[in-house]
Amino acid sequence: MVEASSFYQKRGQSWTSSWDEPILDEQAQEHIREIAALLKMHYPAHGRWDVGGTTATLWVDASALALDVVLEVNGAIIEDAAWLRSDDGQHINMAELDTVIEGLNLGLSWQMKDVELMTESLTVHRWLNDSLPRAGAGNLFAAAGRLVVYKVIRGPYRILKQKHSLLYLHVVLSTERR
Repeated sequence: MVEASSFYQKRGQSWTSSWDEPILDEQAQEHIREIAALLKMHYPAHGRWDVGGTTATLWVDASALALDVVLEVNGAIIEDAAWLRSDDGQHINMAELDTVIEGLNLGLSWQMKDVELMTESLTVHRWLNDSLPRAGAGNLFAAAGRLVVYKVIRGPYRILKQKHSLLYLHVVLSTERR
């Protein structure tokens, strides 16, 4: 299909003298209608474009090369994003924490209220679990390590709190990922 559309885009230049002139060749019009029908039927970005619900599963991962975030709602992936990591020598756990922040921002941009965060990093899971305020917690941010993590995630966390959102944390081992 892509080749056919490229072919007709190039051929269209020979059928007209300017970009906004209609193509009058009947055979060309028939082929263009056929391509449009095939695209409509088989184009991968189809279905509803409005997202129903306010509960999302957020999959995050970091590697030596990239950060990756996938936002899933009602079993459908509604957005994914990947960023190349800068060559700054940052530890993989901090890169994974950066991915969590990017993912939370993505979830907030879709106005999700309940976010289930899936990470394979036990360290990041523990950092987040220890840093996020819980009901009845005493001097929550007394430990220096927890304070550093909280400072890193406080921006997205404040927004979550303002929107009365909930964050659920889960560790998913690489072997269990889909």
